[in-house]
Amino acid sequence: MIGFLLFYWLLTPFVLVDEPLEADLSFEVVLHDKVVGVLNATRKKDGSTTIYGNDSRIETRVLIKVVVSYDFEVMYSDAHMVSSKATLLYNNKIHAQTEVDLVSNKYHVERYHSGETYIDERITYTSGMLMFEEPVGVTSLFAEIPGEMQTIEPVGDHSYKKTDSDGHVNHYHYQDGNLVKAEIDGGLIKFDLRRK
Repeated sequence: MIGFLLFYWLLTPFVLVDEPLEADLSFEVVLHDKVVGVLNATRKKDGSTTIYGNDSRIETRVLIKVVVSYDFEVMYSDAHMVSSKATLLYNNKIHAQTEVDLVSNKYHVERYHSGETYIDERITYTSGMLMFEEPVGVTSLFAEIPGEMQTIEPVGDHSYKKTDSDGHVNHYHYQDGNLVKAEIDGGLIKFDLRRK
């Protein structure tokens, strides 16, 4: 019996995997029942470091041609965020850009055209993680573009509502822990995400 327990204890770290080390997800961006873009999300792990990435491009016409591109990269170490860089382009011009670095146990947030601020609380969940992990038990998260903490709450079985400081509300829907669709109020444009 002791031999079995010792074998189990030694083998367990090598056979139990919480999540894949790397993942690539793709979502259609849908506006008025028409696919107008794609959002690609990535997660790469290396030891205690995890990097989440996201890039998207939306192209549509609302009186004039509108092209919105969004990309970010967030780095985690030991289950908390250590840096983030996000850029939002509107018709190929910077609409928003935010860089965040952990400095002396505070997050230094530098916003394009908006100056800098600090966040004192430890960041363990960001909006980019919504693509990969259902936010069970999460009540707030860091949003990369505005560089702010936002609220998130359950609104039904495996459905969540995220609200930003301007009152924009996004809804996320999960099945078996995987994001399958979302309704996004991006301020400039409202659209749906559907997992490919």
